[in-house]
Amino acid sequence: MSAETIRVVVVDDDSLVRNALSGYVTRNSGMRLVGTCRNGRQALELLAGHGVDVVLMDVRMPEMDGIEVTRELRRTGSRVKVLVLTTFDEDKLMLAALAAGANGFMLKDSAPEAIVEAIQVAHSGGHVISARPATRLAERYLPQDEWQGAEVGPHGLTGRERAVLRELCRAASNAEIAGALGLSESTVKAHVSTIMDKLNCKSRLKAVIRAFELGLAEPPRGQEQDDEGGE
Repeated sequence: MSAETIRVVVVDDDSLVRNALSGYVTRNSGMRLVGTCRNGRQALELLAGHGVDVVLMDVRMPEMDGIEVTRELRRTGSRVKVLVLTTFDEDKLMLAALAAGANGFMLKDSAPEAIVEAIQVAHSGGHVISARPATRLAERYLPQDEWQGAEVGPHGLTGRERAVLRELCRAASNAEIAGALGLSESTVKAHVSTIMDKLNCKSRLKAVIRAFELGLAEPPRGQEQDDEGGE
């Protein structure tokens, strides 16, 4: 197993949801499914005996709910990353999960690629929240000029994705983008992948060209001068 492989456990009392989430993991070459559990007690038993990086944790389950499990993991010093997934888009639930020590709060109706990206972000040490609850949280706690950058803009790109794209257009590496924006390289890599998907491009170079074509970034001045000189 590669050192970069993310080891994942899925915990949900609904077999259909377990199967769907397990499929997201097994279809990703950078992840390995360690196991699945039907409730929180099973999860604690499995985690005690296996090396796991990220847990996809349901909230409302019989015997022991996901927030209780998260709290117990943090109490015992576990370093496993917990990504809470739920159908209940409730601020109270989100805040309780984050207060218990969860690394993220995602809605189950999120796109598969969004959940995969959330796993990568959590594994890299970041925190992630689905768009709807994240927007409400920002509106509630942050000044307006700080949270508006997270809104989805042209071509479905968020403010953070547009910032990453601008750095790409300057020919910055993932490490350079991470340093400039205060992100981890894993998070930058996930953003770049999302940007290419949204712009329907299969490479970084094509994404840069597409950004110039759409007016999402300005070509380097030297390139503009060369173009003018050739006319």
